Amino acid sequence: LELEQVSSIDISIDGADEFTHDLNLIKGGGGALFREKIVASMSKKTIIITDRSKLVDQLGAFKVPIEVNPNAAAYVELQLVKLGGKPIKRVTDGKIFITDNHNYIFDTDFGLIENPQELDVKLNQIVGVVAHGIFVNITDVVLMAEGSCASEMLRGAQHDVLCYSGRFGYNSTVSPIRSRRRFLPAALASAWAAAWSMTRGGKVS
Repeated sequence: LELEQVSSIDISIDGADEFTHDLNLIKGGGGALFREKIVASMSKKTIIITDRSKLVDQLGAFKVPIEVNPNAAAYVELQLVKLGGKPIKRVTDGKIFITDNHNYIFDTDFGLIENPQELDVKLNQIVGVVAHGIFVNITDVVLMAEGSCASEMLRGAQHDVLCYSGRFGYNSTVSPIRSRRRFLPAALASAWAAAWSMTRGGKVS
């Protein structure tokens, strides 16, 4: 089933490049931020699986990926500078990176972002910006791997869900772990197990 044929998703599970305690995120480091934002927006429940190294007090240590229509590249670059950003056009192997939607990406350093909601609105108002990597008020749950445990983070709350002392392999009964790779660290396996338990009975992306 192609994404263009889907109008809603029960549950989506994804990662993040950076996140805060109030579950605001920076995503899109891999270049698929437009698709990721579509999936997250149409999901009734969005679960993020990550580890403690991605948790920050303020977004901004990770540059914000901004997908831009090539026809508006110079204009958008100027507008990003006016917003206090330092945009750099993404280049891979000496060539300009082109997204699946045939657009450019500007990896933009805004420094520490005091107000992600405000920046989200301002970026969305720039003509030529297709999507950007700031995700606010979209995430429902973050499952964070830490030590031998995975913690479930809700808005304003956090508690441990699962802890394991060993490592999972093919003999594990946790289906999503087997489908991802042969071995996962205990904490990440815990997070996958928790996410899997949340998805039963729903369509998952």
